[in-house]
Amino acid sequence: MLSTEYYVNCNLKPTEITIYPWLYEHEPEIAKKYPETDGKWMQFYHKSQLNVMWDLAKTKYRAGQLEEIAFMKVSTGYYKPCASSSDDGVILLYCGPSHDEENIMKYGASNTSLPIPFVKNGCLPIIGHLIPFLKDKSKFIFECQRSYGSRFFIELFSQRMIFLLDPNDWSPVIRNPNLSLPVKDFGTKTFGISRGFLDDEPIMNEIHRYFKLYLQSTESLDFLTARFSKCVRDVMIQDRARIGCHVWHPYSLLELSHRMIFEASGRTLFGDINPLLLEKEFLLFDKKFHYFASLLPDFIYSLFLRREMDARSNMTAYFNAHPHSDNESELVYHRAKRILEAESRQPNDLGASQTSIFWASVGNTIPATFWSLFYILRDPHALQKINEEICTHLPPFSFSDPNDKSFEFWTSGNIAKCVYLESAINEVLRIKGTPMVSRKCYQDTQISLADGTMIPVRENDMVSLFPEVMHSDPNYFPEPEIYKFDRFLGKTTDTIKGFLTFGSGKTICPGRHFAKNEIKICTALILQNIDYEFLETNMNISCVKNRVGFGIAPPDCDIPIRYRYKE
Repeated sequence: MLSTEYYVNCNLKPTEITIYPWLYEHEPEIAKKYPETDGKWMQFYHKSQLNVMWDLAKTKYRAGQLEEIAFMKVSTGYYKPCASSSDDGVILLYCGPSHDEENIMKYGASNTSLPIPFVKNGCLPIIGHLIPFLKDKSKFIFECQRSYGSRFFIELFSQRMIFLLDPNDWSPVIRNPNLSLPVKDFGTKTFGISRGFLDDEPIMNEIHRYFKLYLQSTESLDFLTARFSKCVRDVMIQDRARIGCHVWHPYSLLELSHRMIFEASGRTLFGDINPLLLEKEFLLFDKKFHYFASLLPDFIYSLFLRREMDARSNMTAYFNAHPHSDNESELVYHRAKRILEAESRQPNDLGASQTSIFWASVGNTIPATFWSLFYILRDPHALQKINEEICTHLPPFSFSDPNDKSFEFWTSGNIAKCVYLESAINEVLRIKGTPMVSRKCYQDTQISLADGTMIPVRENDMVSLFPEVMHSDPNYFPEPEIYKFDRFLGKTTDTIKGFLTFGSGKTICPGRHFAKNEIKICTALILQNIDYEFLETNMNISCVKNRVGFGIAPPDCDIPIRYRYKE
């Protein structure tokens, strides 16, 4: 099937069979591909639905005829829209062999121009907007918003990506049953889990049930939270023995965050393993994680990311060789047990699945802890309020008594009493949380937006929300450029319009409560037990640009500090 766009002047009825001699005159190579048509093509028009331009164009209709069809361009293989508000009276024309009316109409209906503008800037043949999109998503999307408003679409290779930035438009996307997170694509491309295993719906449903059972119930969450507190204390005991007391130790803030979380989180979930054996591979894979999670064509990974794929394979091999460990969490135990029992499992599926859990437990919590410390440690008022409530609700640990059980009081309930800490971290997530909430269309559908606009969505289209735009909007968050540690005091984040940090709907991050507790615990223990000094006054840092869109992006440079343990 062929869609055409070209400059012509004619009088045509909407579904009239006609002859296009210009096709042979201007595109003879394309015409040769369709000899059966004898130059006859059925055509019909579809308005661009660019409101103002359409109002101007429709005045040219007389008795069901169209006097002028403007801005047409021949293309094959996939539909490439080119209409924008700068094209006066744009009407798109869909053509096909004249003997195939049913398929022509079906094709045209599924390829109609969207009632939102297409981003022209930065679009290249074949790859579309891939380069500016991967280079700096935030900059690209903010520029698109300024030029096109809160609704627009781009192309990545042959896939349309529809952006809806206004939170009033989010609910129809989240609730549409034909739009889903591309979990299978993500699992296969990012972690190497076999597609056949991911297609095993009974197994996937059972594993998803484990997330709810062992990450969201109060009892399980309290157990994991207390265990993580103990594991961080163990890391601090080792670190304190290594550098001694009262001695200033030069370090950096991101390194400190990594040191406190990486090993502790790994041991909390996977039991008596040595996460440090995976540290080199994790850092290598994590640095290029955004390329894997972007779901690019396979040849890109094999050509340009071979070292990172090898690092991922090494982590997979480690977990394949250690299916179970002493003191592993209920979540990891039951997941591993069920995966090993699955007939659809391929040899590497256990290791790849465990690698995904391992990355998820630290990939975002480490940079989130860095940003929390970065803002809180530089705000004296925040420090005072947060330290006061930590002293009130969270008992200090003993670094010398091996039988100390203080960590048992670091429960979700007691941590939740630290309301200033909660607000301070939510404010960090507002400023530095840059998730892109994307849904893939698995069956042609329509989205009814807040103002009644209907958007036709084709199979394989992506519909994306980008909350960072709203997080920076003064209409939703006054003075958004300023860090206000008490901005969320007394507020429930689930009910705040425009605030979206852990996804949404049925695919919302199942480990979000534990992840926030990890950030709170690590921040609280550092404030409680460590003195620090910043070694530089220049704090002009930003996020790693190409990591935006995947949770919490790490800083583009580290902050030199020195620290020592308190008495």
